[in-house]
Amino acid sequence: GVAVPHRAAARIVRTGLYGDFDDQQTFLQACPLSFDASVFEIWAALANGARLVLLPQQRSSADAVIDTVRRYGVTTCWLTPTLFNQLVDEDRLKDSGLRQVVIGGEVVSTPHLAKAMRSTDIRFANGYGPTEAGVFTCCHIFQEADLDHAPPPVGTPLPGTRVWILDERMRPVPDGELGELYIGGPALAREYHRRPDLTERAFLPDPFGETADGRIYRSGDLARMLPGGLVQVLGRTDSQVKISGFR
Repeated sequence: GVAVPHRAAARIVRTGLYGDFDDQQTFLQACPLSFDASVFEIWAALANGARLVLLPQQRSSADAVIDTVRRYGVTTCWLTPTLFNQLVDEDRLKDSGLRQVVIGGEVVSTPHLAKAMRSTDIRFANGYGPTEAGVFTCCHIFQEADLDHAPPPVGTPLPGTRVWILDERMRPVPDGELGELYIGGPALAREYHRRPDLTERAFLPDPFGETADGRIYRSGDLARMLPGGLVQVLGRTDSQVKISGFR
């Protein structure tokens, strides 16, 4: 397990950063509690006085999600790109009543995002980040210009979070060039529980002296910095894959 501090959750539920989280919203809680996105689903609702609807079924599916959204007036939900793509392909987001959807856990498909943005009034946002960096690292409300990129950018770091794109020698690469994404800030996990070997390998001393606790996390994601300070994630340095958001 990953020991994530409470302050990591507190920073991802602030309204206005990548969505409107207030007492006028109804959130859907569909993720297993073992999945870090459930922290967003639950606490973005409860911390802002919103209504929270629990998915009745044990497993999330397109039918279960849309039926629950329509029955209980859900306005805000989090979706993996796999489920999002299915809902877009089947034109099931239209007239769903959703106002905002946060997508994360895998690479977002630009063609599916384009179709959804151009055929609905829903506001779509990205929530990118490994569990080790506090659920979300970079967030972004998607704009039309983002559709020029495949995949679309994951956004900019949340307040208090720092990112660096470095080469093999831990040197910053120029904007637009590919490197490995490193993350720092108070939301970093303390450790892999009872796995000091993994902790030492992934959480490294901060070579720039820019973090309060002197650590940065090696994400393993290949990324580049786009104009405007937007981060685009383009792959992995290893063979890790994700299926429905799970590694």
